Amino acid sequence: MSVRIGINPITWTNDDVPELGGDTPLETCLAETRAAGYHGTELGGKFPRESKALAGVLAAHKLDLVSGWYDGRMAERSVDEEFAAVLPHLTLLRDCGAKHVVYADTSLGRHGAIWGPISQRPILPVDEWTAYGRKLTALAEKMRDFGVAMAFHHHMGTIVETDAEVDALMKHTGPAVGLLFDTGHCAFSGGDPQSLLERHLGRIVHFHCKDTRPDILKKARATDMSFMDAVLEGILYRAR
Repeated sequence: MSVRIGINPITWTNDDVPELGGDTPLETCLAETRAAGYHGTELGGKFPRESKALAGVLAAHKLDLVSGWYDGRMAERSVDEEFAAVLPHLTLLRDCGAKHVVYADTSLGRHGAIWGPISQRPILPVDEWTAYGRKLTALAEKMRDFGVAMAFHHHMGTIVETDAEVDALMKHTGPAVGLLFDTGHCAFSGGDPQSLLERHLGRIVHFHCKDTRPDILKKARATDMSFMDAVLEGILYRAR
């Protein structure tokens, strides 16, 4: 089986911090993506959000659409409310050939959390995991039936950050909830990427390959640095 590798445009331009690459044109991102040998890309903030326009931009650079990040709110909404909110995004992905959506649950204040100290981020209470897993599974099944399956992204500053929380996610959800395994976020959260990978290999549907710089990781955790401040110091470097 051949392997075709895609990348995320955050390598060129950061949507959370527009001054990082904000002046880099989309055409530059895509041209260099293809020149580097990648076959596809995830979505970024500069990409068209209309299916025909997006397909045309990607085709001009002979790139496929791999997936696209979505700021989920499943811990705060009903299944029907969340599916209605994500439907335009799923439609764009499906129209352009993507098979998975990068779904991160940013409920309970994720955007504030990525700028706050690592220790101060949203936590899902232990007694809510069963109900949460049931809702998330129902959402993932609706996504799958629509034609774009869920790749759940464990991420710093969210309710699913640590290895233990990924374990809980996998325990309380059904197979429709696929796992996006991210080596960098696992390491940053204090986890063990190899062990986490081995435990949940059968559920992994999408993979973000990153590494951390050990000196910055040590400093970030010792000083309770924010996720984004650590990123600005260069904690993560990546290939996807």
